[in-house]
Amino acid sequence: MKFSLEKAPHLVSSRSTRKIMTILSISLLVLSIYAIAWYFVKAGSNYGVHAILIFVVSIVTSVVADALWAIPALRDKKVKSFKERLQNWGLKILDSYGYVSGLIFALLLPVGTTLYVVFIGAFIGTFLVKSIFGGFGKNIFNPAITARILVGVSFPSALSTTLGDDVATSVMSGASITTTTANLGWTTNLQGISLGNLFMGNYRGTLGETFAFLIILIGIVLIVLKVIDWRIPTFYLASLFVTAIIMGLTSGLGVHSFEFGLRNILLGGAMFGAVFCLTDPVTSPTSRQGKIIYAVSAALLTCLIRYQASSVEGVGFSIMLMNILTPLIDRLCVSNSNKKIGVKVGTISGIVALTLVFGGVYGSLNKTSDTYSSTVERCDENMDLYDIALDISRKNAYGYETVDSEVTLNHGTCLKKINFTLDDEPASYYRLRTDPKDSYNYKNLETPIDGYIEFSIVVNNDGVVGYKYIDGTENSLGIEFAQQISITPEYPYYNGNITTQNVVVESGATSAVNSIVTIPSMLKTMQDAERDFGLNVSNAYPVAIKEIY
Repeated sequence: MKFSLEKAPHLVSSRSTRKIMTILSISLLVLSIYAIAWYFVKAGSNYGVHAILIFVVSIVTSVVADALWAIPALRDKKVKSFKERLQNWGLKILDSYGYVSGLIFALLLPVGTTLYVVFIGAFIGTFLVKSIFGGFGKNIFNPAITARILVGVSFPSALSTTLGDDVATSVMSGASITTTTANLGWTTNLQGISLGNLFMGNYRGTLGETFAFLIILIGIVLIVLKVIDWRIPTFYLASLFVTAIIMGLTSGLGVHSFEFGLRNILLGGAMFGAVFCLTDPVTSPTSRQGKIIYAVSAALLTCLIRYQASSVEGVGFSIMLMNILTPLIDRLCVSNSNKKIGVKVGTISGIVALTLVFGGVYGSLNKTSDTYSSTVERCDENMDLYDIALDISRKNAYGYETVDSEVTLNHGTCLKKINFTLDDEPASYYRLRTDPKDSYNYKNLETPIDGYIEFSIVVNNDGVVGYKYIDGTENSLGIEFAQQISITPEYPYYNGNITTQNVVVESGATSAVNSIVTIPSMLKTMQDAERDFGLNVSNAYPVAIKEIY
């Protein structure tokens, strides 16, 4: 849409569009550099390099799409000088701000996104969503958001937080936190990541959406510099926050409803969308009251889509739908400030009330089913710790400190460690993998094949009190055995020797074959975790294992 065709109010400052877009570009560039640096440091050089390629492909494609659309400037017969036509072409490309759309689109993509998908999305967003509507200032939809939705629907498998066959093994490398929460039924205080890591962005997600603290700082700067209007991000996030609190209270989360509210504005791109996408001056209303209606309506749509529809992210779809309604909102609100005031206030109040009522009804109909106490965080994305805790019937866990680095042991590998307090006592969670050279396949085949058992344990002062099988490439009998192991406080089966005598065999020779190699390799890994990695608890020893048939 054209701003020149809109009624009052108008901007009265001397700020130019180019100055505003320059400040916005610098802000996006700061976030982009931080994201690239984070992946270099936390995930490795291959992730950092791929992040750079995503930005390069997205920005270059967007600028090239603008250049293609501006080609008629090169053929303008009214301008006789080719040099002048070339300059006009360059100015049209510059004033189309394709690099801004390219930056935003790249920040909306996860680090493992396939590069051809980046190209397709950036071209669609710039050429089809913006240019065919007349170019910058005339597009109906936000180009970056629309492109992100289209590639998300068309190429879901190409949008990944990992590269190639790399498997996420830590909190930082988890799958979508929003998806994890949705799978838990939303009304839960058990999350895939601590609140601190969620705020700092210490997990893999889209390149720009995860760093909430930096987005907040940038948002404040943009508001102070009057690049964006404070009403849109403030009313949008406040509506989401209060709705989530009401949802938490009615679902039974009690005092943890406040944290539940914080989590709901920190995850799923809500913060990024509020600061960089909803505030797009081209696709958002022009009046002050219109911006508030626009923001609270977007919050309502985000809640409806996030909690009820199949797309758990919700934010992108809500922004796109509100882009459609922007002309209607402008028609309602663009008038003298003393006119239609009752309609404006009534509309805002009604939408806010509807959003809050939805939160209360949803929470009352979806009571939290968390049996692992209201004081525990789901601090590993694979839910292994949570599952173990349920098995061992522990009711109070808190004070998490996650160690993400992978450590090679003398026998096996420690993939992850979490120190925490369990029933007011120190405890540790380990995700372990046995040494492939200790496997049945390696020891008993003429042509050795590396095999392993991957499992997790919880250790406290009583020893290993919980166990969960995760994965394995051991022979089928060994895997079957590992899947049927049970370690609980009721089976404090401990003997300092790691032999098959430590296993209670109840079904004859088959069980002995299953366990004869697997159990020693698992116990060696447990003991090495204590000796080489440190349990930080006293008197913690591997307990014995009882088979359940």
